[in-house]
Amino acid sequence: MTAGLSHDMRRTALVSLVAHVVALVALTTVPLTKIPPRGASAIEVLLVSQPSAPVQVEQAPVPQPKPTPPPHQPKTAPVLPMPKSPPKPVTAAPTEPLSPKRQSSRDLAEAFQKAEDALAKPPVTKPLPPAQSPAPPSRTSEEIKKLLNTLPLPTPAMPSDATPATRELAPAVARAPQGTATVARPPTVEHCPPKARTYCPLLEAAINRVWNADTNPAVRQVLESAGDSTATMRIVIQPNGEIRDIALYRSSGNDAYDRAVESVLRELQRVPPLPDEMKGESFVAVTSFTYTKQ
Repeated sequence: MTAGLSHDMRRTALVSLVAHVVALVALTTVPLTKIPPRGASAIEVLLVSQPSAPVQVEQAPVPQPKPTPPPHQPKTAPVLPMPKSPPKPVTAAPTEPLSPKRQSSRDLAEAFQKAEDALAKPPVTKPLPPAQSPAPPSRTSEEIKKLLNTLPLPTPAMPSDATPATRELAPAVARAPQGTATVARPPTVEHCPPKARTYCPLLEAAINRVWNADTNPAVRQVLESAGDSTATMRIVIQPNGEIRDIALYRSSGNDAYDRAVESVLRELQRVPPLPDEMKGESFVAVTSFTYTKQ
């Protein structure tokens, strides 16, 4: 724009431009004041408004989602507490004796005393009945009579130089010679186990009472006429003392004597019950029955 002007003109224009710029800046920085007209009073009122309180803009309430109702649960009946059973009274355990060995020895002594008392009693022997008196009718006596009737008659007397030995009547029955008596020995239990040592004497005493009791005369005659004979019987005893079985265990070699012993034992129905240490099983007593000559 200043290309066609001279140097002086350009200088003048530049100074004028600077002056205008300074004046413009001064006018913009200095505040303008109104000069009231003269001759009239003027009241200047400055209205200052108080700052208004900030307006709180209320936000619209956000709709809360309605809670879904819980699923309906079926009502269950209340569980009633089970009544507690009253505690059982605690019973004191029976005190064991302090000295079991002394008690067992005392029982053993009493058992042997009973057995000795039973052995001390003399056996009851009845005289032989006359041949004419009939024996009481019973099934056992009839069987014994049949056995006796089958026996042959006694053999004639032996020569005087021969020794007076026993007279053999038959191979089944050996009669004692005249003038000699036969005595029943107390029955004995063979092979008594250790746990039955106190029980075996009681059992022998119970069997001895039946063995020496009054029996059928015909049966007693067979026993006494057998001479030296020993029959061994097998007796099965239940825990409560009842006799379950009686059978011949070892024969004496004399069939009539074996049958007579078995018929006597049939009267034995009950013996003392087994002790506590033998309650779990039956007891088998192998007992021998002997008649001896005197």
